[in-house]
Amino acid sequence: MENSSLDFEHLPEFSKIKPDRIRPAIESIISQNRGAVADLVQQQDFCWENLAMPLSLLEDRLSKAWSPVRHLNSVKSNDALRDAYTACLPLLSDYATELSQNRMLYQGYCSIADSDLFADLSVAQKKAIEDSIKHFRLGGVNLDGVQRERYQQLQKDLSELQSSFENNLLDATQSWEKNIASKNQLQGLPEYAIEMLRQLAKKKNLSGYRLTLDMPCYIAVITYADNRALRREIYEAYSTRASDQGVIDKKWNNAANMTEIVVKRQEKAQLLGFDTYAEYSLETKMAQSVDQVLEFLYDLAQRSRGAAICEVQERQAFANSLGFDGELEAWDAAALILRILPAFWAVGSIMLATAFVRRISPSPAAPIAAAVLLVAMPGFWTNALWNHPDHMMVFFLIATFYRASLTDRLVAKRNLLTVAILFALELSSKFQAIL
Repeated sequence: MENSSLDFEHLPEFSKIKPDRIRPAIESIISQNRGAVADLVQQQDFCWENLAMPLSLLEDRLSKAWSPVRHLNSVKSNDALRDAYTACLPLLSDYATELSQNRMLYQGYCSIADSDLFADLSVAQKKAIEDSIKHFRLGGVNLDGVQRERYQQLQKDLSELQSSFENNLLDATQSWEKNIASKNQLQGLPEYAIEMLRQLAKKKNLSGYRLTLDMPCYIAVITYADNRALRREIYEAYSTRASDQGVIDKKWNNAANMTEIVVKRQEKAQLLGFDTYAEYSLETKMAQSVDQVLEFLYDLAQRSRGAAICEVQERQAFANSLGFDGELEAWDAAALILRILPAFWAVGSIMLATAFVRRISPSPAAPIAAAVLLVAMPGFWTNALWNHPDHMMVFFLIATFYRASLTDRLVAKRNLLTVAILFALELSSKFQAIL
């Protein structure tokens, strides 16, 4: 019987991934890879073509088989798929640890880095070799005896804990739902979103509208719903998933998993000679030390705090001008931005139009006339470019050309015709949108 997980010629066909065929496929690929690795390390002289490239292709083959399974389990999990996914984790963990602790492979990569041929490699190839050597060291290739075995066990434990964390989060997400009988409670939502909620209710033979914590539903409600209590309810349910807070069943609380992950990561880092897991993590990142990261974050917070406070105050003032009662909360942010944008784009359109007209007309009355023309258009505040993403792009193109012309007259002359055409198209699109 054909196994879709072993088809590497085409893009993955998720509908053909069968849970009972996943583990056999992964076991087959890992077994073949082990045989190929055993052959690779028997060579006498190592180079990019006979070690790094073939090993990379072996890893790519395994990734092409496993990545679709991992993705499918994260977006459309069921008991059979989850069992198959979980059963493969120890296999993959053992194989990955086995590779990272293979001293013959490590010595092969080191010999490439020390050879005269290394200078002839491309920048990307040199980087790949150097990163691989670092990966071996961080994978415990220099550990022996009890420490080596303990590292292998920690890797397996961490793989299982992280899978448990993800499963709890997924189960908590899928467990929450809210059925709404009246469409009036969904005021503000676009028709497509309301229809989506109606279809979600139909799937469970319910009348009315069914809300879930799946991302399309969550984004629609938190962004468009006028009902503030509803926004708060779905926000708090989403933000407290798999925790000891909120309304979702505490059986999916991830606190114990998080504690175990932190403890085992710290032990793993210390086995490899690091004081903290943070130091271990930074080995593959641009930052040089934990202190450098903290200094950057503290400096960023200090520099941005004043601007952030001003922005919060401006948003609160804008909300108050719309008749909002009370202090803005996290569940109000997306909905408020949706109301700010029309005003922002309206003012931007007026400023850009008047500035452009001022550049091409000597008459002082021309910019005023352009602004009055835009504002006087029927439906200007609801049907113009801010409700049409394609028109927004034109807006930014015009703004870019105009900004460049402020400092370079030659740019202005060269692009005057382009800007004029774009501006004319934008005006015509406004009329079309309104009429």
